[in-house]
Amino acid sequence: MSQSAPIVLFAYKRPEHTRRTVEALKANPGADRSELYLFSDGPKNEADREAVDEVRSYLRTVTGFARVQLEESPVNRGLAESVIHGVSEIVSRFGRAIVLEDDMVTSPVFLDFMNQALNRFESDERIAAVHGYTIPLPPGTPDYFLRPGADCWGWAVWERSWKLFRSDAGELYRELRERRLTREFDGPSRFPYCKMLRDQARGKVDSWAIRWRASVFLANAFTLQSGRPLLDNIGGDRSGTHCREVDSGFPLWNTPIPVDREPLPEPPEAAAVYQAWQAALRVPFGQRIRGKIAYEWNRLKKNLSTRHKER
Repeated sequence: MSQSAPIVLFAYKRPEHTRRTVEALKANPGADRSELYLFSDGPKNEADREAVDEVRSYLRTVTGFARVQLEESPVNRGLAESVIHGVSEIVSRFGRAIVLEDDMVTSPVFLDFMNQALNRFESDERIAAVHGYTIPLPPGTPDYFLRPGADCWGWAVWERSWKLFRSDAGELYRELRERRLTREFDGPSRFPYCKMLRDQARGKVDSWAIRWRASVFLANAFTLQSGRPLLDNIGGDRSGTHCREVDSGFPLWNTPIPVDREPLPEPPEAAAVYQAWQAALRVPFGQRIRGKIAYEWNRLKKNLSTRHKER
């Protein structure tokens, strides 16, 4: 029987989102063989205390896993420090981890795919992480493939690759510039990853994810990307600190995905769809009209969902 990685789940002040995340995860075959490590961040202020307490009351009742361990922070670490602390602790103990936040509803085949990939590619130095979230991709897209860099919605990592993580955003940005990789890092859609990294260095944002992406990118490593949507981010309702008010829902993939071959590079057709998606999400400088963002994203989502059903 293949090894089941520990699951790390980060929660803050959204009790209903947290409940939906845990219940979907528990419905995955193999959840009862997986250990679940819950990290509950402390309230940022008194206004958040009641919601944090409600989340913690729920988390104390969670069952259905091989083991459930809850860490309740007495202070507010913020998401970035919480993730860095929690992932570092778990991978140092177990050598690997599957990582979720409190607004990620998984497909019933999510855990199986992540564990298969973690087991098969444990020693493949090219691969730094496994990622389960995707928008629907064109017919013929492989079940999984390699994408440069790393992502942050429903992912898994080994201790060997988490060592690539570099916390100094200023140093990461300087290296991108010195190696003349800023345009490549932003990609053909000109998504503002470099700006996010600069903002992190200047203290304007607090993101572990942009530093993780840059760390893996600069190490010339890849994410093993699922070609099928294995989870939905339900946090785009303005309930979270870092989410826009944009719906991201797609039908989730429910058929097991065998991880039984070597991964191919990202297909050009899939890359083109990702570029269109990022272009729809990108907010032009000076333009902060949520209605336009939502309109463009929902228009693209409708087109992609139609393609997905045609498969």
